Amino acid sequence: MNPSQFDEVLALVGPVLQKRSHREPLSPSQRLAITWRYLSEGDSLFSIASGYKVGRSTLSLVIEGTTEAIWNTLNKTVLKPLYVEDYKKNSQQMEPMEFAA
Repeated sequence: MNPSQFDEVLALVGPVLQKRSHREPLSPSQRLAITWRYLSEGDSLFSIASGYKVGRSTLSLVIEGTTEAIWNTLNKTVLKPLYVEDYKKNSQQMEPMEFAA
């Protein structure tokens, strides 16, 4: 993901990610960066937590909340609705494929 794409997604989900706290919360940009790193690289929570200097439990909550915000914000605009016909067509395309057991 290039910086302009990151900024575009951040503009859409940033308001949902903004947290209010007595302590200094992670910014929406940090939350999105952490989540993208987790999703794209598959690093362990431990390595990401140490890289961003946050606890693993905090990191888990950040990733869960951010992925939920991304889904709730983008699913209707990015994903087209699937219909029964789509499933039937997809299954017909899969039938000729032979998968090794």
